[in-house]
Amino acid sequence: MEPEGTAEEKILAEGGGFDQATAVDTALAVRVDQADTEGWLHVCATYQDRRHAEWAFWQLGANAEVSEPLWLRSALRDRAMAVLSCYGR
Repeated sequence: MEPEGTAEEKILAEGGGFDQATAVDTALAVRVDQADTEGWLHVCATYQDRRHAEWAFWQLGANAEVSEPLWLRSALRDRAMAVLSCYGR
């Protein structure tokens, strides 16, 4: 379990479309591994709280995929579904 006030987030971010200023520069701590064979960066970042993490990755849209934790994947999916229900008509 993570300490109160922090949220450890592991993401996969596409190198070409990854907005470092949004997802990385606002993080409290970041570890970036080398890109894999498909050009995706593996990033582990720590944020102030869940709200901060969700905000940072929502800004990236389809240019990043959160691999864990599940609560963040679910939160981003729920937000995307809400937007789709408004504009998908």
